[in-house]
Amino acid sequence: MFLVDIISNMTTVEYKKEYENISDQISNIYLYLIKATIVILLLLSNRSLKKDKSSDKLSH
Repeated sequence: MFLVDIISNMTTVEYKKEYENISDQISNIYLYLIKATIVILLLLSNRSLKKDKSSDKLSH
């Protein structure tokens, strides 16, 4: 029984480590996606601003 307890404890610790690694990876992916969406939104807003400026030049 003692050996079984040690083995089960080791596996639970390993599972916890794996779970922490996976959750870290998932949070990194979410951060990357958030950064990517912010960059895309900034690029789109810059394009729309440039279009507005060019249309202003055409109208004048």
